[in-house]
Amino acid sequence: MKTRAFRTFMCIAVMTLLATTLGIPVRFAAQDTESQNNRHNHVRYTVKVLSTLGGTSGVGNSVNNKGWVSGAANLPGDTTEHAAVWRNEVITDLGTWEGQTAS
Repeated sequence: MKTRAFRTFMCIAVMTLLATTLGIPVRFAAQDTESQNNRHNHVRYTVKVLSTLGGTSGVGNSVNNKGWVSGAANLPGDTTEHAAVWRNEVITDLGTWEGQTAS
């Protein structure tokens, strides 16, 4: 009896080793259920041009889960850069620390 159990164990071990070595994905029942549930959950992105505060450039540094973009934008003349946030495609000037200018 021990010999038969050992052969069965070895057969399963060899098949698992061959499957992983050959790159055949081994899926478990929980993974199949999870993949079926997530099959239609696609991530979608939208690329938009950010406005400026009158200068020639605006740059976003981060986006939150509401779609608000934070970053910086130039003022007219491109000599001053202010912190800015874009919410619903509207830019808000956040200024600089204590009126300092940054470029």
